[in-house]
Amino acid sequence: PEDVRKAVNEAHGYYIPWRTVSKPNSVSTPVRMVFDGSSRSPGGESLNAVLAKGANTLQNLFGLLLKVRMYKFCFTTDISCAYNNILMDTEHIKFQKYLWQNQMVKEDRVEEMVILTQIYGIKSSGNITIKGFQILADEAEQKHTNLNLGAHVLRHHAYMDDVVSGFDSLEEAEEAAQQL
Repeated sequence: PEDVRKAVNEAHGYYIPWRTVSKPNSVSTPVRMVFDGSSRSPGGESLNAVLAKGANTLQNLFGLLLKVRMYKFCFTTDISCAYNNILMDTEHIKFQKYLWQNQMVKEDRVEEMVILTQIYGIKSSGNITIKGFQILADEAEQKHTNLNLGAHVLRHHAYMDDVVSGFDSLEEAEEAAQQL
């Protein structure tokens, strides 16, 4: 949108270095872009060095893995594209700029692009994603009472974009997985 474009263009920001990573055996993403929030600028700082991480709101992964072993039935899942579905506030987009050349040929014009969502590898992304899950769980409980079990799992059994949860009955495990 034009207001976002204007806010980004009028502000100082940060250009994130990136590279491509190849995974030939992958059907969905044989080549993908990887942004490096830990790469230092000529001034000596990286985006991750200056970002506040905040309080660690991630579940204890070891505790989650131990807890799930106490149940008769369990399931695990990856919440696909979790980071890519959490939009950045307009005021923070200026820190997620990158440079792009369409054909990566010297003669082509270099364009300035921005990433509008969370990025893997940025210090604050994990906590922001978990906060997004908590907001989603709250909304599910308030507006859709038939999703309480899934909301509970999302709130208490997620680590980053992964979920591991257990139940004493197969029916309850299947219901939680379906709601999630």
